[in-house]
Amino acid sequence: MRLAECHHYSTSELTSPNWKVTLDGYLETYHFASLHPKTVFETNLSNMMAHDTWGPHQRIAPALRPIARAVELPPEQRDPGECVGPIYWLFPGLAIAGGWRQKIAVSLVLPRTATESVTQQIILLRDPAVTDEERQAADRFGEWFHEVVRDEDYATTYGVQQGLEALAGTDFVFGRNEPGLQHFHRTIHQHLDTAHRAAR
Repeated sequence: MRLAECHHYSTSELTSPNWKVTLDGYLETYHFASLHPKTVFETNLSNMMAHDTWGPHQRIAPALRPIARAVELPPEQRDPGECVGPIYWLFPGLAIAGGWRQKIAVSLVLPRTATESVTQQIILLRDPAVTDEERQAADRFGEWFHEVVRDEDYATTYGVQQGLEALAGTDFVFGRNEPGLQHFHRTIHQHLDTAHRAAR
């Protein structure tokens, strides 16, 4: 993704719920249609993604709307960057979205307490924003990303956290359309099991 060649544009912070609850929302795409009907769902299809893992790390790759037209094109004319919006996850809490584009959003979720974390949102640009127009475009991108996560994702995630507290001790099953969550929680349990064995 040539991230070392990118230019840092801005960093902002968001208060977020428990880090594991926060990350759950990043690792599936079936909430796009219901939670983001006027934002993310306008460019992304809901509940349609590819999923890959490398050790504890993973990539989810949501389908973008142009993929419906690309299927009719010859393979050499298909542009993966227009059809797929991959999000790379480095365990335990670093996400890189838009890595194939000119503007990249990096999220770093950092635990603070058992019920609170902070999310750093870092905006990177392939080329420095020099003109007023370029700076305004970068500002709009960063503000859009910040507002969607704060007002849609995290507003909902705080409610999820309250629900989990009310259902303490209940087992939950991750479905077939949640491979990212399955892998994330499986990895956490593997680390906890390893630490527990080492402590004996």
